[in-house]
Amino acid sequence: MIFKKEIFLKQLTTIKLYIFYFLIFFLPISKATTEIFFTLIFLLWLLERIISKRKLKDYLPKTELNIPIFLLLAVLFATIFNSVAPRQSLRGFFGKWFEFVMLYFFTVDIVDSEKKFKTIFWLFTSSLTLIIVDAVYQSISGRDFLYLRSLEQGIWIRGYFTTVSYTHLTLPTN
Repeated sequence: MIFKKEIFLKQLTTIKLYIFYFLIFFLPISKATTEIFFTLIFLLWLLERIISKRKLKDYLPKTELNIPIFLLLAVLFATIFNSVAPRQSLRGFFGKWFEFVMLYFFTVDIVDSEKKFKTIFWLFTSSLTLIIVDAVYQSISGRDFLYLRSLEQGIWIRGYFTTVSYTHLTLPTN
């Protein structure tokens, strides 16, 4: 029984790693995809902790930043009660801050070797390359890279990337 549990936990860790790789690649590209991958990693992480029967204090990796991070979260949580829109603040707390902190802990937990670090570096580089290709394509053609939406009346092309492309401002033109 213990042997099967260990195998299952190892498979869970591998699945979590590959989902993390996808999350890293799509981080600058798609908010929805990032949210989906974050949710999957969070559920797998929680399942892994429950199956391994870790103590509550051992759920998060130990780092020198744990105390400052928890103090920041405590202050951010306290500001919810002083907010003019507490519901919006609560959504922002769990939708953004909690997610960022958990993403930090997932990174510390998952990236435990130089090989994984290099893989993540190349995933970021690939994602950046795709964004640059989109910006250059927008600059040359005046259209979006994927959906081929055109630039109309000075409105910036957004495409499927989450930010406006300003790269064309730095490219030399004829």
